Amino acid sequence: LLIFVVATGDFLGHWWWALLAGGLLLAAGVKARLERPEVRARWDARVLRWPLVGGLVARVETARLARTLATLLGNGLPLLQALDLAREVVGNQAIAAALAQVSEEMRRGRGLADPLAEAEVLPPLALQMIRVGEESGDLAPMLHKVADTFDRQTRNAIARLLALLEPVLIIGLGLLVAGIIISILVAVLDANRLLL
Repeated sequence: LLIFVVATGDFLGHWWWALLAGGLLLAAGVKARLERPEVRARWDARVLRWPLVGGLVARVETARLARTLATLLGNGLPLLQALDLAREVVGNQAIAAALAQVSEEMRRGRGLADPLAEAEVLPPLALQMIRVGEESGDLAPMLHKVADTFDRQTRNAIARLLALLEPVLIIGLGLLVAGIIISILVAVLDANRLLL
């Protein structure tokens, strides 16, 4: 283990610039690839299926969409036009594509809640609240409640993730330090055996 630690330190000392350049090139390549719409849409759809992160992204996008849509409706815009404008603030392309399909369904005479439920991109609680708001005729106030609810859920989820991350980092660093100490002790004991 000591040889591994020394070899890693030696490698980083001599080749740090190559690692930095490789990391920058990799980041630039990923960024360029994600600028292509079809790649970005596939990536965003995959992100929504990730454990922990997918739910968090869905909550953030739901809160953003609901707040924008509520503001536009509150200012007197028709629902279809408001949805088309609110779709522009959604950062996840998979959700934006689903909202474009919802707009098409609404142009055919359907309401908002059913096409959103069929799209399956928003959390079930948001869909239920939107359905209640649409059926009661108070969609804008209900969308504000959806935004507030999912903002609160996002804050709670981030706090839980950070609380989970802290012990994981402590355990990981502890294992790393323990590994280095053990490798040094093993090297010292081997040196003592050679002297005897």
